[in-house]
Amino acid sequence: MSLKGIVVSPPQTGRVRGPSHLQRVANAPLVCHVIAGLARMGVGELAIVIDAEEREESQRAIEADCTAAVAVQYIERGPRGEPAALTAGAFVGSDRCVLQAANGVLACEQLLAGPPAEEGDLTALVYRSAPGNGSIGLAARRVARLAGIDPEGLMTELADACILGGGVLERLVAGGGFELRGVDVLTAAELLAAEGSAPGVRRVDGWLEYSGEAERLLAINHLLLDSAAAGWPLCEPPAGSRIEGPVSVHPSASVRASTIVGPAIIGPGALVADSYIGPYTSIDAGVQIEGAEIERSVILPGASIMHIGGRLVGSVVGRETKIFRDFSLPRALRLNVGDGGEVALC
Repeated sequence: MSLKGIVVSPPQTGRVRGPSHLQRVANAPLVCHVIAGLARMGVGELAIVIDAEEREESQRAIEADCTAAVAVQYIERGPRGEPAALTAGAFVGSDRCVLQAANGVLACEQLLAGPPAEEGDLTALVYRSAPGNGSIGLAARRVARLAGIDPEGLMTELADACILGGGVLERLVAGGGFELRGVDVLTAAELLAAEGSAPGVRRVDGWLEYSGEAERLLAINHLLLDSAAAGWPLCEPPAGSRIEGPVSVHPSASVRASTIVGPAIIGPGALVADSYIGPYTSIDAGVQIEGAEIERSVILPGASIMHIGGRLVGSVVGRETKIFRDFSLPRALRLNVGDGGEVALC
């Protein structure tokens, strides 16, 4: 029995301009990292359930940036979602599947590889709450009770991902009560419990989902760079520059008289000159950085940061954004910030 994947794009909200699963992080759309994670779990075929108006843009992005050896097909979602759910169920058929939201990443994916058959029809994935939270999410509480587990000691949240046994997705959608507007693990668990099948619960190290918050995007970038860095070859520093730790520099990028401390990634056609690039920084395609200090940041394609006279930390710089210091009189700091950008001057 093979393992397939169903990746579900979330409904759009006003908090994110454009599809959240296409937000670039660690130099690729978020959904490409989801696909790569599923490939590492052993998924060879997957379907992306997506709104019709997002299909073309999503397909272009995936074809351009996804390098995982996975066969991808697209299932367009209608106004209510039932036809898409039925198509997804037929795609999985009698196989097992991982069901995951397109805008979130799991930590410790190896825990998902080859779940034993005795885990049953559904395995919910839970993760520990943020330090100091000390509570359990309502959905996780309900799933824990369906599984016969005392929820009070868990202090967990429910990830928007689960493992379904052979033929279970097809069975769920055939009843008409399970739509794919999102990854509704609780509804799936309740429907199966009504048939007498208790869910299993498995803890993972973490789940990070992007829905518009810059802090969450930076956390995802941190996680992805940590994961990717283990597979990067040793990067030889260009003459006159210094590289410390795991760093990936695209062959077409140019690094001059700079220090880069990893994990960090420099994308195609990027220029880094007379600068310091600190850990957990992603510099995307065509970015120009001169005379700047940057760390723990995501710099999106085409942006330029020139001689800003201070260190940029924990920032998301949008596409084609220009940040530079103007030395002419009267003196001024000039910014050209893209949609949704935030600038804090201290």
